Order: sequence, then C-alpha cells, then structure tokens
Amino acid sequence: MSVDHRNADVKDVLAQVPLFSSLNRKALGKLAKLCVPKKFAAGELVIEEGKSGLGLFVITHGKVE
Repeated sequence: MSVDHRNADVKDVLAQVPLFSSLNRKALGKLAKLCVPKKFAAGELVIEEGKSGLGLFVITHGKVE
C-alpha cells in the first residue's frame, strides 16, 4: 500500500473518532502522518492500567478490556 493511500485511510479513521471529528481534512492529514499503525495479537498487553502512556491508541478492529 502506498504511503498516500495509507494516509488517506488513516484520515478516514481519525475523522470518525469524536475527539478529532471537528478537524478539517488538512489537520487530519497532519495528524495522520504522525500515526504509526500497530497490530496486537489476541491477549497481548497494549498498555498497563496505571502506567504513563507515550501516545494514544485508536482501536480500529477488535476490542480491549
């Protein structure tokens, strides 16, 4: 997948997140360039409760507890 195509996909996902829904396409594009897609296996620890995080996770598929 080309970088431009991936960036467009990420913008579409971000636009559906209430926190980012009021951003225009240009701002979403800038934010999308900062995103790093990650995949986690079932049961894998994403972040530990009570620990400081270094970023923000937007869950696009699956669920977390």
